[in-house]
Amino acid sequence: MESKNIQVLKKMIVHAKRAVEYSKNMTFEEFLEERRNIDASVLNLSQIGELVKLVDEKIKVKYTNINWIAIKNLRNKIVHDYDGLQFKLIWGILDKNIPQLIKDIKQIIKNEK
Repeated sequence: MESKNIQVLKKMIVHAKRAVEYSKNMTFEEFLEERRNIDASVLNLSQIGELVKLVDEKIKVKYTNINWIAIKNLRNKIVHDYDGLQFKLIWGILDKNIPQLIKDIKQIIKNEK
């Protein structure tokens, strides 16, 4: 049976993949034109931040290549100041950070099994 950490990390991957799915094969301008894409991506980013709370501290300390605090802070920004989000920043996260996060989490899962 999988540990709670592995289950949570797998859920994070699901939400990460969903988040980038809504911006795939688009330019930033195209992404902005379809508000549903923004909302769907941002919802999934907030879910990742929510799941970070469930990751054991030992994992967070062991895998410092992931900025766990920034992920949680992004969730807080989304939830508490949605209208203040800078979509260029969200675009950069979707384009650069989330693909790397997926790779990093997959490596953690592999290491922790």
